[in-house]
Amino acid sequence: MINESKQHESTTDVEAFTQLWLSNHHTVAAFIRVSIRNLHDAEDLLQDVAREASRNFDRFDRSRPFSAWLIGIARYRLIDYFNHQQRKNIVVMNSDTLEALAEAHIRSTEQADSRLGALRDCMRHLPERQRHLLRDRYYTGLSTVEIANRTGKTSSSINQVFYRIRKALARCVEDRLGVAQ
Repeated sequence: MINESKQHESTTDVEAFTQLWLSNHHTVAAFIRVSIRNLHDAEDLLQDVAREASRNFDRFDRSRPFSAWLIGIARYRLIDYFNHQQRKNIVVMNSDTLEALAEAHIRSTEQADSRLGALRDCMRHLPERQRHLLRDRYYTGLSTVEIANRTGKTSSSINQVFYRIRKALARCVEDRLGVAQ
């Protein structure tokens, strides 16, 4: 019989891995697709990365970015893939190029994560009415015409409000990140 705490820990790890994978798989998929031309091979490699990451999730250092860990796994899978392709006399990317691509991809992802965090923080500081407008537009998917009809305003005035909100959010994100204007 399985110990209940061990089973709960295992379920929690599965849930944690699933959440992290769903939030980050697009990053590793983009890295793989940039590296491999054949879409089927890229999809197979992405599945290999998912399988390896799930098997080794207990080794993941949770103080580090999950996407960087996935790209590291993908990098090794790509090296294996390229070695196999080379044996078939197919021209492939060299390891230095692959390493540079992986590092650039990780930096890009970290910058995007920082910007997203800053954006979330800035959105929390918006007036509630503006947050509701953003939710209606970008989460619910209402058009500006539908929002205008709901609020009794013209679509032109709603577009102007969204312009001002986006501009204020951009300024706030730049301030949070210390970006020179």
